[in-house]
Amino acid sequence: MASLLCDPRPELAALSPGVACAVLVSARLKADVLPVNPNAPGVRAYYGDDAAAYEACSPMAHASRIRQPVFVANAQFENPLLDLYGLEFAWAVGRARGTAPLHVTLADHNHVSMMAHFNSGEYWLGEQILDFFEGACR
Repeated sequence: MASLLCDPRPELAALSPGVACAVLVSARLKADVLPVNPNAPGVRAYYGDDAAAYEACSPMAHASRIRQPVFVANAQFENPLLDLYGLEFAWAVGRARGTAPLHVTLADHNHVSMMAHFNSGEYWLGEQILDFFEGACR
């Protein structure tokens, strides 16, 4: 979602005219194939084999372009660097707008459990997302 909403290429911008807002949960906001990244093969599959092009293709490089309200959520025990990239992305969006977007860190969760907890009796993140939809995404 972040790639679609941030990428400056007109052909991608044409795909998102009806997107009212974005919730980015444990999002890959910066492409990297660092040794600590367990998703490095997925990054290569998505962005191609030219690692020199990753920076320019990453949503992080174009965070100031996102026009929709955005909610960035990460887990306390996130995959390496995703939590930092989430903070960096929120900061970049906030700097461009002059006001910070909503950003949360879900305590006691990891990259997988953050999504798996939905419909488990723990409602905090789901309620935060619904409040965001009702308030910012009209």
